[in-house]
Amino acid sequence: MRTYSLEDVRQVYMFYGRSPLIYRICSYLIFFGREDYLRRKAVESLNLRKGDRVLDLGCGMGYNFSYLEKHIGGGWKDCRHRLC
Repeated sequence: MRTYSLEDVRQVYMFYGRSPLIYRICSYLIFFGREDYLRRKAVESLNLRKGDRVLDLGCGMGYNFSYLEKHIGGGWKDCRHRLC
């Protein structure tokens, strides 16, 4: 099993951060066009309620946020700038 360094991870994030369209295209191909459906079902399976708190680690481009917000309501905080 290959071990990835922090630098490897940074390279991937920098690539997709500069090219969000490529990220969307790759996601579409990987999930056979069912990305939105799968994200929605994944969040629904968490059985979240209004006011619950969620820590989404490794959130990538943040495409789960809209699904999470529908279940827990507004008022979420984006902490990315403090973690990088």
